[in-house]
Amino acid sequence: MPHSTDIELPIEQKPIFPGRCVRCGQEHDDHTIRLWTHKVSWWTLLTFAGKPMSVRVPACRPCSWLIRFQRVGGVICMLAIAWLVMWLVYPWIKLNVAAPFKNYVAMALIMIALLPWFYWEIAFPPCIDITAIGDSITYEFRSEDYADEFLFLNFDHEEDVSNLRKILPDEYYAPP
Repeated sequence: MPHSTDIELPIEQKPIFPGRCVRCGQEHDDHTIRLWTHKVSWWTLLTFAGKPMSVRVPACRPCSWLIRFQRVGGVICMLAIAWLVMWLVYPWIKLNVAAPFKNYVAMALIMIALLPWFYWEIAFPPCIDITAIGDSITYEFRSEDYADEFLFLNFDHEEDVSNLRKILPDEYYAPP
């Protein structure tokens, strides 16, 4: 099953991307797409919003629209499924479930209805996604080759090379 290859960098480090489109892998015309996320921390539980962050990612013009569509379309699909479940099932819950448990049953049914969507996101991950937690940002790539290049470009070559050797395939390792 396909999965994403995750690379974690410090949040203050400016990422260096390979010189090709993150989705199709073709050389691009210096076109980028800005991906937004929110920094997740303990305060997110209280404020329901984190500090907004963005990253510019190389993508050719046709792929940039597909990346945007997949990101926005995924959120719209998730919200539509949740709304549809509530619209169809909540009248039944209201009549047949005891008052203290109505909201819990509704949330459980929404989560069950979203299971196929969760599976789809895991089985067919987006070409790139970003998640900011604490003092690091995780770059999640569908292409393992692209992720390897990204890691090599962003690795601090002054540090211990043996650590890099464990992560990267042999063709990237050059003994000092």
